[in-house]
Amino acid sequence: MSGVQHVLSASASLPAPPERVYRLIADYRDCHPRILPKHFSSLTVEKGGVGAGTVIRFQMRLLAKTQVYRARHYVTGTRTCSGRDVFGTK
Repeated sequence: MSGVQHVLSASASLPAPPERVYRLIADYRDCHPRILPKHFSSLTVEKGGVGAGTVIRFQMRLLAKTQVYRARHYVTGTRTCSGRDVFGTK
């Protein structure tokens, strides 16, 4: 399925200051694996580990199919971050 894009999002309210929440999300080695939704598994850090430039590999189960993704962490604004699939699915 070349060219197919899936968007998966999750949200939660946390009783913590925004800076602490951002640090938790941006720490792919220790913190991020503990907050992943159930659709994600096997998160591995390939480069970096905290913040912008971190490259990760993970599995995601979507529509009864498990796929492998690689993504890079981006900082898109003040205390805003996102991951982007930079290498396609396998």
